[in-house]
Amino acid sequence: MCKDIWDGSGYLPEVFHKWVDDSNGAFIGAFDNNRLVSFGKYSVLIDNQGWLEDLRRLSKY
Repeated sequence: MCKDIWDGSGYLPEVFHKWVDDSNGAFIGAFDNNRLVSFGKYSVLIDNQGWLEDLRRLSKY
């Protein structure tokens, strides 16, 4: 999914580990036959507001 966004120069590889360690967030994803086909990051902000970012999907979906 990353290689097809901004000619493969997206920021996800730079922030991935920071996002994984974020205790106020989680990754969400959709699967098709055990294959990840879309994902994004969900964070809980101040006042329990939610934030979705970096939503991605395989172009086939």
